Formats: sequence, C-alpha cells, structure tokens
Amino acid sequence: MNSHQINTFALVGAKVIDIFTGNKSVLDIVVEGERIVQIGEHNTLEINQGVRLIDAHGKYAIPGLCDMHVHMTAWPELLESVSLMFIANGVTSVRDMC
Repeated sequence: MNSHQINTFALVGAKVIDIFTGNKSVLDIVVEGERIVQIGEHNTLEINQGVRLIDAHGKYAIPGLCDMHVHMTAWPELLESVSLMFIANGVTSVRDMC
C-alpha cells in the first residue's frame, strides 16, 4: 500500500439528497486527503485496491453544516463537550456570538 492510498477512503452506498430536486441517490464517494475526487452511482466507480472502504449503507452523506449563532465561549468549561456534540451532528463550522 502506498502513501497515496493511506489517505484515501471510499464511502460506499451512501444516500445523498439533491437539494434542488429532493431526489435521493445511493452513491459511492472517494476521498483523497481532504478532497472528494470521485462520486458515482453505487457500484459504478472503479475503486483502486487497497483503498479503505467504509460501509455507508443506510446512512446519509451531507456537506458540513454551519451554525452561525452560537454562544460557545460563554461557558468555557463546556467548550470541549459542546464542540464534540457539534461534530457528532455534522456541524463543522460555528460563529460564536460572545
């Protein structure tokens, strides 16, 4: 396995909703490092051997969510646990209003 494949993984069988039409698709998504490099209908992509496969059947793939009105630093003792709750729920960016 080369270093390129170590940073590459594929989400296999993820549900994705088209935000314009509302249509649902089951897709495979290949990620290299921090970038999505391939998206295609389930079982249509040629995924290199050695790429880590993550079974995403029954799960949704969505972009990172942003919460633009939070008060995280008002309670510094809760900062770490609140941050983990955001990540667990798909929120990858916040704007602190404090």
